[in-house]
Amino acid sequence: MLRDMRKNASSWIIKILLSLIVIAFIFMGVGSYQSEEINRIGVVNGQSISVNEYREAYQNMLERLRQQFGGSVSAEMIEMLKIKKQTVDQLVGQKLMQQEAKKLRLQVTDEELVAAIRAMTVFSEAGEFSRSRYDRVLTRAQLSPEIFEARQRDAMLMEKLQSLIADNVKVTDKEARTWFNWQNAEVNLHAVCFKPQTYKDIAPSSEEIKAYFEAHTENYKTEEKMKACYVKFSQSEYLDKVSISDEDMQSYFEDNPQKFETPKTVEARHILIKVDPKAKEAEVEEKRAKAQEIANQAHQPDQDFTKLAQEFSEDSNKKDGGLLKAFKREDMVKPFSDKAFSMQPGEVSDPVRTKFGWHIIKIEKINEPALPAFEAVKETIKKSMAAEKAKIKLLEDADSIFAKAVATDDLAAVAKERNLKLSTTEYFSKMAMELQLPDPVKFAKAAFDLPENGISDVLELNDGYYILQAMEKVPQKTANFEDITAKVKADLIKELQEAKASAEADQFFNTLTADPAALAAEAAKRGLPVIETGFFNREADVPHIGMERAINEKAFGLTESAPRPTELIKGDKGYFVIQLKERKLPDDKNFEIEKEKLIQQLTQQKRSKQFSNWLAQMRSKSKISIQEGYL
Repeated sequence: MLRDMRKNASSWIIKILLSLIVIAFIFMGVGSYQSEEINRIGVVNGQSISVNEYREAYQNMLERLRQQFGGSVSAEMIEMLKIKKQTVDQLVGQKLMQQEAKKLRLQVTDEELVAAIRAMTVFSEAGEFSRSRYDRVLTRAQLSPEIFEARQRDAMLMEKLQSLIADNVKVTDKEARTWFNWQNAEVNLHAVCFKPQTYKDIAPSSEEIKAYFEAHTENYKTEEKMKACYVKFSQSEYLDKVSISDEDMQSYFEDNPQKFETPKTVEARHILIKVDPKAKEAEVEEKRAKAQEIANQAHQPDQDFTKLAQEFSEDSNKKDGGLLKAFKREDMVKPFSDKAFSMQPGEVSDPVRTKFGWHIIKIEKINEPALPAFEAVKETIKKSMAAEKAKIKLLEDADSIFAKAVATDDLAAVAKERNLKLSTTEYFSKMAMELQLPDPVKFAKAAFDLPENGISDVLELNDGYYILQAMEKVPQKTANFEDITAKVKADLIKELQEAKASAEADQFFNTLTADPAALAAEAAKRGLPVIETGFFNREADVPHIGMERAINEKAFGLTESAPRPTELIKGDKGYFVIQLKERKLPDDKNFEIEKEKLIQQLTQQKRSKQFSNWLAQMRSKSKISIQEGYL
């Protein structure tokens, strides 16, 4: 079974079909076309969830995890992410949605289904749907057209239901502006800092250091260490054991055009008039007017755009006449790309606003998408397919050796029998500093997760695959005080510094009156500097202080009537007393630039939340029973 799972995990065609079947809808499971079976793991309002449905959904979820985390999913990860519960929740949600769709008499017509499948690029050749390609792709995925089309119909039905429930959600300009203000507001603070490391006059006695050690012996344990032996499998060693036919390569080329197609690109020149993102509206308009004057000149037939760019552009490429090498849509900021990809060669734009300023764009050339000839990429395909086949063969051998080693509890004997090199490590800790391996931390974690003499599953590291067996483990013990006296002293000094900083900060904070001027006055009495941070937003480091999430969390709740928090702030670098100096909201012009995208994002969030709330409500009033062991 391990081998079959790994084959599926590395199969490109299965990955395509998985993404196709799921079609980006989180609650859509699989198997809805199947009849209810006697063997079931639960019941939702009288409708069974079969064991087969559960197994298939569970394997699909594991496959998505493997793709996300690079192929390997440990038992600990499965437990931590509660994959069993996620699978059950997905299937329960699916059943509830099917029941509601039936109640509402929602349907997906044959015409809608055909149109959706014909629009899928995975089934296209030369931009058109190909029946032969459709049959080929499904055959390789071991799916019949009937099964695939039933799944696709189910998915589209669920999309219709989701749209019915959530598509009425709207986000107003006012809501978007409120969120934009919250996200982009800036504050300027006055702050007094009490940093523990500034207290240098702390010198504990030998007796105090010894007493501290005895009170904190749990902090001074030696590291647990162990040894392990392992067998390594390198993919390169299997390359000469596989062969790839021309027919296989041709099929791969035909089934994966998106891997070889050159995307559409644009070659252009531009003139940039820079605008500070924080500029006032009047300055933004002044720069726009300047850019428009230049654009008006550029629109004249007798004007040389290259010379205009050399004269007026404020970008670093002005000496090249504003030349931009061929770029894809995603290479540029969205407003620039949206405009550039809507223009024709020779066309000059009016000013376009981005976060950098105002751009005037001239299109030099458009390079349409192109698919290379098979012969041009044949060797690349051969290497890719050979590597894939070599990996499958490697994992078949590794699984065989793993099974034999588990059966005998002796990896060394199996390695000798199969004429494989067995390596043994020196003693190493969980930090793996002692291991001379490409991925020592992952190796060490796998080893320490094993019981003594335990044998690991096939482990993928940066340079290959490993099977390892745990050997002798050396447990932790309390270190000798004489060996770590210096460390204990440093820890005690650090704790005493922390206590002194806390006490002085607390005393200072408690002397402050409600008068905003009290902060500066009390600081002056004690000879403490008052820092003015300058403006910063919620996500930024605090200027002159650094990253202090505790300050960020408190600062944006301050107001003119309540300019100080009600308590001292304990941060990563010390203790802080802060006071609001001023606050400012983001500029209207910046909001207008971001408004459309922001409304789309907030609308999607609200729709997702509304649908989740609907599903939770449906669950609360439904009769659902799940067998023990599946949650």
